[in-house]
Amino acid sequence: MSESLEVVDIWKSIQGEGPFAGYPAVFIRLAGCNLSCPWCDTDHQTGKQRLTLRQICDEVDAKVGSTRLVVVTGGEPFLQLAISSLFATLAGSYSIQVETNGTIYPAKPMLPRIKVVCSPKPGTEVHGSWRYRVDAWKYVIRVGQVDEDGLPIGTYRPPGGAVIYVQPMDEGNEELNQANQALAVRVCLSTGYVLSLQLHKIVGIK
Repeated sequence: MSESLEVVDIWKSIQGEGPFAGYPAVFIRLAGCNLSCPWCDTDHQTGKQRLTLRQICDEVDAKVGSTRLVVVTGGEPFLQLAISSLFATLAGSYSIQVETNGTIYPAKPMLPRIKVVCSPKPGTEVHGSWRYRVDAWKYVIRVGQVDEDGLPIGTYRPPGGAVIYVQPMDEGNEELNQANQALAVRVCLSTGYVLSLQLHKIVGIK
């Protein structure tokens, strides 16, 4: 357990997005990202500290209570090599979801029970090894920037039969947000995609 990771925060909340929306979870936000998306609403740098796997697991254990879901997010979690060891350590006690932009694939094989939610970004390539390993694909959409299939222009398309969530972009403007939400509803009704709303923002929690 001498390996370590750069961690921004560990906290307990409600998962607001994707396939586990509504479930209580302990979140581990890892530091750093290989992309610089102008619309990103996540601080993945401030307050970062290097913690050993034992320190991370102890903090998760202290916060988890009756919750059995741990969400590993970022930034981009797969930038840090020790993430595979973190998964191996936590997997015996918890269900694990990891959120990734899909550009990096881990050097060590992924444990099959780790649930992967991939959110591709416009203009970036998804690593080919993720193609059939991702459990759910999540796309953030906004008015004027979606293609005929309802997904963002210039963004990777997953294989047929994939589970796809679409989420309206939060632009910090009520009028724009309402338009994006209406777009997301129309897209879901016409394509069969699943609507993803940021529940944690709606109810006012972290």
